[in-house]
Amino acid sequence: MWAVDKILLSMLLLSSTSFAYQDIIEETTNSLCSVPVEIIEVIAKVERHAKRPVGYQYIIAFNKQEEANTVKTAIGKDLFLDWRTIDCKNTRLCTKLLSYIVKDFNIDNMDLGAFQINYHHHKMPLDDYFSFEKSYLKACNYLETLIANYGYSWQSIAKYNHKDPKVNYAYLQKISTILGSNQ
Repeated sequence: MWAVDKILLSMLLLSSTSFAYQDIIEETTNSLCSVPVEIIEVIAKVERHAKRPVGYQYIIAFNKQEEANTVKTAIGKDLFLDWRTIDCKNTRLCTKLLSYIVKDFNIDNMDLGAFQINYHHHKMPLDDYFSFEKSYLKACNYLETLIANYGYSWQSIAKYNHKDPKVNYAYLQKISTILGSNQ
């Protein structure tokens, strides 16, 4: 019954978004992810780029402006959505760009895919960062670790962004805003 309630809640939470991924969430929640669906969805909503729908996975976001500028100089500005974010359009292009950025520029502090998984801290096969299902599972596994280490609270969930409470305070506020708008 709890799984059904979580799925119904997830459908309600996502009813205002244009990206439908209930099938992936349903399958993953029931078999491989112990974190409630609504928490994963809040993370997806916080991590989305303002110019793309929730769950859009073809994103490379730099955490340092000088690194973004270096790459922008090399590849041009056409794929950039803003100062830090590349819309790499598909898995093949994303994987090639990521490999190029890491190998040619030695940049590894980037947030990737729908859940903005940090390349430096969370190693995966390159194309997995841009797979919604695989990045969903990685995000879930990381949240499970955070909950196991710090307890079950929104402060623990906010550590998804950064472990320092001073740094993740804005993230916690975004979570709060999203939860408030879904009531």
